[in-house]
Amino acid sequence: MKLNLPKNLLPFDTKTQHKIAVYCENPPKLLQHPLHKNEPIAFVASPTPIGDTLIGLVTVNNLIRNGYQVDVYSDHAYVMREWFPTLRIFQLPPLNEEKIFARYGTILHTHDRELNQALNKWHPHSIVLYHKSLYKLPIPLIDIHLILCQIQLGLTDTTRENGIKPLPGLIANRHAKRIIIHPTSSATHKNWTATKFVRLAQALQTKGYDPHFVLAPNEIATWEKIIAGKIPVLTSAHLSDVAVWLYESKYFIGNDSGIGHLASNLGLPTLSIVFCKSVVKQWRPTWGMGVIIMPPSWLQPRMLQKKFWQHFISVNAVLHKFEQLTADRKS
Repeated sequence: MKLNLPKNLLPFDTKTQHKIAVYCENPPKLLQHPLHKNEPIAFVASPTPIGDTLIGLVTVNNLIRNGYQVDVYSDHAYVMREWFPTLRIFQLPPLNEEKIFARYGTILHTHDRELNQALNKWHPHSIVLYHKSLYKLPIPLIDIHLILCQIQLGLTDTTRENGIKPLPGLIANRHAKRIIIHPTSSATHKNWTATKFVRLAQALQTKGYDPHFVLAPNEIATWEKIIAGKIPVLTSAHLSDVAVWLYESKYFIGNDSGIGHLASNLGLPTLSIVFCKSVVKQWRPTWGMGVIIMPPSWLQPRMLQKKFWQHFISVNAVLHKFEQLTADRKS
């Protein structure tokens, strides 16, 4: 039986397609009334990590493609606003300035945070897009947002893209041998071993590549001791600078982190080192070509995975995955 699935999704196995179809046949009602093209919409990402923000902008881009007026409120997106020329992006206001949202007919929130809870007390249509029945589907979050756009928001012209455009003057892959390595993330349990990252970079150097670590300024002091001058380091407090480095590089290697999503969003082939299969299903970067490496499936339960997974991924295994990525790009 042919299932009636939303458009533009990645190909999934039959079991996953069935789960998607079940949701689409009887979705919970999020909106209290349909969206109106003559009423401005506020899209609020407060506060969400980089990856969540970039993926959330898929919904914004699709709303605009379908003729809606949307203003984005997001600190991460605001820093990157020059990369999104078709979007109107503002910084998140403090809670005591919530009345600036009174002019919007609908306010869409990525998650239920303090701002939504405050707005719910007086705004007639403040809606949280996150809901478990959709977000528990074992598919990438970009596809979840596509389903959200088509099934919940009723959009007919949809795309996986979020509207990101390179800044003028940048050249994709300008540094043809440069590999950006991001060895940190938002949580230490998601990070592969630091010394293994250095050994990986050294091995890539012997193969003729030019690996560079990307680190936040507050990470430099710790990592200088580990790197010991062996690998070049790029650092900036500005996300836009990181985007420039990524766009002009050839490949990305890193943990499960927002920088990996940014790399994929900018078209870089990505190699993600992750600690468990459940992360892979929803959080792997899927804008561009990418491969995943994770510990063996028998490493259970999750508590043991979080504590010991780094020991079960070797430098040679990551190198092998990287060779697979480069071969896939050439084919």
